Amino acid sequence: VQTCALPISFQSREAQLLVAGLADIRGAECHCIWCHCRTEIALERIRNRTGDPSDATEEIRARQEAIASFPTGQWQVLSTDGTREEVAASISSKRFEWLRRNHF
Repeated sequence: VQTCALPISFQSREAQLLVAGLADIRGAECHCIWCHCRTEIALERIRNRTGDPSDATEEIRARQEAIASFPTGQWQVLSTDGTREEVAASISSKRFEWLRRNHF
């Protein structure tokens, strides 16, 4: 079984369902993770960036939040509010075992 990661985090609910349906049609495993960072933490990180190639700005974050469709059903939510070490520890938990096994 091959896996891939698709960046659809800020797409519509319909796009999210389309990806899951496509995986089902192809007989592939579909593990959906919604990485979520609270607004105040995300904005602080954006303001404190230096030497980062990302083009993220406070305005881009606001637009993303305006169109984001928080997932339901099979999606697992991964909080990215913490430090890299804390997020890594969350990924190390049992519910993300498939992610560690296939991508780390």
